[in-house]
Amino acid sequence: MAESILSRTHAGRRKRARNLGWRRTIAQKITRWFGWGGILLMTGALVILSFYLLLLANIRSTVTQMGGEMTLLSADVRELELDVQELQDKWESLRRPKRLEKLAHQMKLAPPKAEKVIVIDGSN
Repeated sequence: MAESILSRTHAGRRKRARNLGWRRTIAQKITRWFGWGGILLMTGALVILSFYLLLLANIRSTVTQMGGEMTLLSADVRELELDVQELQDKWESLRRPKRLEKLAHQMKLAPPKAEKVIVIDGSN
């Protein structure tokens, strides 16, 4: 009975070794074609390529995100420009001379008399 267990284990190991044989054969062929230096070079190239692709994906997502932010900011700028224009129009309407004269008349304001005006000479 011990022999049958041993033989099954041995047969199982042998079968497993045969199944792994094709991997060893491919590895041997690659080593023969490229050598260890070539394998290291290809591995390094793949690492650099992977790093480059990750960097490219990061840059693309950042550009997309910033494009959305720029769209929102440009809408805000346009809204603020409209507010500024509205305030300028209102300021111009408040500064109209006819309006100021009317307000002065309502408040019973008059221009100062000539003797009350003091002229300050700014050329010292």
